[in-house]
Amino acid sequence: MFEATLNEKPAGLDKLQIFAVVGLMVIGAAFVYSAQMFRASAALLALTDQWWVRQIVWYVIGLGAAGAACLVSYYTLVRWS
Repeated sequence: MFEATLNEKPAGLDKLQIFAVVGLMVIGAAFVYSAQMFRASAALLALTDQWWVRQIVWYVIGLGAAGAACLVSYYTLVRWS
């Protein structure tokens, strides 16, 4: 039989995909910032009331949840399903 494991790449992080996701997150936060700062009065808001800061907070929460999901063993998920 053909040994398929000799040709397979070891499992790891796909750096290009991570850079693409981070780049899209930066662009998304920049768009939200530019949309909110259209008015001059938006710059006077407290930092916690600005939409782009909330967007970044949601990014951090999402990345934390994704990291936690990556730490869970695949076999545990199989048993839960």
